This record gives sequence, C-alpha cells and structure tokens, in this order.
Amino acid sequence: MEKKDKKIINAFIIILLVCMTIILFTTQVQAAFNPDDWKPNSTTNVTGGTKFLNLANKLIGMVQIIGSITSVIALIIIGIKYMLGSVEEKAEYKKTMKPYLIGAVMVFGITNILALIQSIVSAF
Repeated sequence: MEKKDKKIINAFIIILLVCMTIILFTTQVQAAFNPDDWKPNSTTNVTGGTKFLNLANKLIGMVQIIGSITSVIALIIIGIKYMLGSVEEKAEYKKTMKPYLIGAVMVFGITNILALIQSIVSAF
C-alpha cells in the first residue's frame, strides 16, 4: 500500500470512530402521549414561567445541537489534515488541538450545566 492510501484509510477510521462515539453517547427518550390526559379548557393557563422554560429548553437544545455538529466537523477536518499533513504541519495541528479541545469541552459542559440548572428549577 502506498503511504497516501494508508492515510486515507486512517482518516476513514477516525471518522468512523467519531460517528460511533456520537451514537454511543447519545440518549434516547421514549414517551407516550395520551390526548385525553390533557384537554385545554378555560381553566388551563400557561404562566410566564412555563413559557420561559419552554423557550429556554428550545434555546439550550439548539445550542447543544449546533455546538455538537460544529465540534464534530472541526474535529474531522483537523483529523484529516493531521493524517495527510507533513511533519511540520502535524506539529502545527497539535498546537491547534489544545484550543479546540478547550472549546469543545466548554460547549458541551456549559450547555449541559445549563440543562441541569433548568431541570432543577423546573422540578420546584
């Protein structure tokens, strides 16, 4: 095998591992909805707090999705460039990885902390 073919195979393996990691660490939620349990009437009222929590849920969810997709795409690009790069380029990409990892941890950590705070507040 040529050196370039090995690099392409290694890049494919990295992409495959990233995709498998995403699939393994995501959670699945199943819920059943019975329309008879919730019937809006004149006494049903959505308060401002409920509206705020619904908006916060949507916002946190969007930030998590956008941050996750951006982080994974950036990791794939950096990984492919690292695999196909020369020795000097590899040293440069190693320098790039530190800020990327800090940013990715912040994106995942901050959104999860906000989701945790929101779930604690909604419990009371």
